[in-house]
Amino acid sequence: MVQEEKSGVEINHAALPERIAGGRRCGVEKSAWLDGWFISWSPRNDNQNAEGPWEDWVSLAKAILAADEAARTPTVSES
Repeated sequence: MVQEEKSGVEINHAALPERIAGGRRCGVEKSAWLDGWFISWSPRNDNQNAEGPWEDWVSLAKAILAADEAARTPTVSES
């Protein structure tokens, strides 16, 4: 699924990783039932109870932003 944003950039959801970890118990994974949605995920326990210290959440945020950047492609405007 490709979603176009108002900023002239498309996000290729298929290019996003299945899971993104920020720490031992802090991560997100693609939802099995909602296309384009992510849910909390604990890499250590393999469940949906993400938790951890502030630093793990900051690492997760950075990893999410990096994955987002990699999945973005500029759109060509037709003039």
